[in-house]
Amino acid sequence: MAQERRYGDVAVRSGDEARERFARFRAERSPEAPGAGSARAAGAPRHAAAGVTSPASLRAALGARRVARVAYLVGADARTEVAYRQAYVDGLATVCEVLRERGDPRSRLVFASSTAVYGDADGGLVDEDTPPRPDGFTGAILLEGEAIALGLARDAPTSVTVIRFAGIYGPG
Repeated sequence: MAQERRYGDVAVRSGDEARERFARFRAERSPEAPGAGSARAAGAPRHAAAGVTSPASLRAALGARRVARVAYLVGADARTEVAYRQAYVDGLATVCEVLRERGDPRSRLVFASSTAVYGDADGGLVDEDTPPRPDGFTGAILLEGEAIALGLARDAPTSVTVIRFAGIYGPG
């Protein structure tokens, strides 16, 4: 007997688990946590911030540190084709270029995309087996970004995960 698929269950469980892990991570790394200073000194995860469209900025921010995880979570400065392309194609291409150069073993890239790549399904069911058919520039550019991210997995020792979030609201 085939098991019924419950859409959304995995996302809810994954979200709860991610919140719990993040809370533990924050508690362990907070300045008030016992031994927090020694954990950092022993090589605990560190974060780097850089302009994603500037390879020099990104290289300088990373320095000689090994890159284990990259969460590419950006937003366009405006809801225009140019702004989306800068954020989701040009910026991601720069990050992938630097990751390829570094060749850090066991590195992982997570790219935040959107269900906009599916276009308007007229209220129909959309799941991971639905072929992408973007009907606007936002979905088309995000799909292009997905291809860039997945290309990194073919070219470098990097694991890539693309997450298509639904219902993203807010500026940009």
